[in-house]
Amino acid sequence: MLTHTVLFRLHRPVDAVVKERFLEAVRAFGENPPFGLGPATVELDAGLRPEEGRSTVEASMTVQFPDADAFASYLAHPAHVDLVEKVLAPSCESWLSIQVES
Repeated sequence: MLTHTVLFRLHRPVDAVVKERFLEAVRAFGENPPFGLGPATVELDAGLRPEEGRSTVEASMTVQFPDADAFASYLAHPAHVDLVEKVLAPSCESWLSIQVES
């Protein structure tokens, strides 16, 4: 199994309307991620650190896949490409992902 986790950092200063639209889009995508083993887990930062800090992010998403081939198919899927191009690129200052096999 492969676990894919992404950390999202929105543009500074964080705009509340942009943040809400971003979260709605990520949650909607996460309900049925292509090739995933069920829904994604989308978690929000508790806001305990100042948003100006370099290590602060607004949300994370975790998706599990049966294997690396399914993950590769996910990356190329039009729904994922749309998420990156239409939601992440315009809303995020950066995003980081890690893939862990277990």
